Amino acid sequence: MSHKERPTFYRQELNKTIWEVPERYQSLSPVGSGAYGSVCSSYDVKSGLKMAVKKLSRPFQSIIHAKRTYRELRLLKHMKHENVIGLLDVFTPATSLEEFNDVYLVTHLMGADLNNIIKCQKLTDDHVQFLIYQILRGLKYIHSADIIHRVSLHSCLIQPTVKKPFPDDNPVSCVSLTIWFTSTWQVQAQARSLFKHYKPQRK
Repeated sequence: MSHKERPTFYRQELNKTIWEVPERYQSLSPVGSGAYGSVCSSYDVKSGLKMAVKKLSRPFQSIIHAKRTYRELRLLKHMKHENVIGLLDVFTPATSLEEFNDVYLVTHLMGADLNNIIKCQKLTDDHVQFLIYQILRGLKYIHSADIIHRVSLHSCLIQPTVKKPFPDDNPVSCVSLTIWFTSTWQVQAQARSLFKHYKPQRK
């Protein structure tokens, strides 16, 4: 059986926290932190895209922490919808079970949250309808997997790429819901799974 070649890692200290990530993720820059982890933006040299890298805080410190880590990985792994943040990569610098203390998650880096958009620009009624439509699409997809999500302005992240809600209209950004378990970064949503996870319905 062939094994995937282990990437080369490098270490960097950011805000008094040691980050150890594969070399493909360069230009780490702190985005924020919360009770359950810290987040950095990074440049993925493999894809040429900017990513969000989250370092989970003490993922195996207790049974509660371990369950939260498992829940987050399980939820993100199954989210495959344009209006829901999905997991692109997960890694650990550990080379043995004894060293397995850190877990990192990677998703697309979103430009802002809905709270920022509302404060920085005036939205037309058409834009509001388009944004609400996308939020409801994401919620329907999440709910179809028996996941309960409390939506807030901070949990509705805005994709830098734009779409036109109506022909000949001004473009607006695409909304993606996130279910990362973080308290003060871009997410204040609290999601919990009922663990009846069936394949979500894409509609």
